[in-house]
Amino acid sequence: MEILEAATAEQIRRQFEVNVFGLINMTKAIVPHFRSNKEGLLINISSMGGKITFPTMSLYHSTKFAVEGFSEALSYELASQNIKVKLIEPGAIHTDFGGNGKRPSICLVSSER
Repeated sequence: MEILEAATAEQIRRQFEVNVFGLINMTKAIVPHFRSNKEGLLINISSMGGKITFPTMSLYHSTKFAVEGFSEALSYELASQNIKVKLIEPGAIHTDFGGNGKRPSICLVSSER
């Protein structure tokens, strides 16, 4: 991740293209199918970075906060049409990447909106 001052305009755009606009475009593509079926379930992946922040990760956090807001608002928009929106917010992932010998595990926090 880049701190804001060191990030290029292209790096900023790419972060938002992948984490925000990609999600929005996929959602726009699938919602009409859910409407025609009169039900659906969207599962959006955010991060604990959509709830709390850490230094040097302002761009990442801003995109994950956008995912959180988008998912929550969308859940209200689609609820009357029997389309649910779930948001998965993975927490810390422990691996042996740093050579610490820990066994792989994952902590997931799931929010239903």
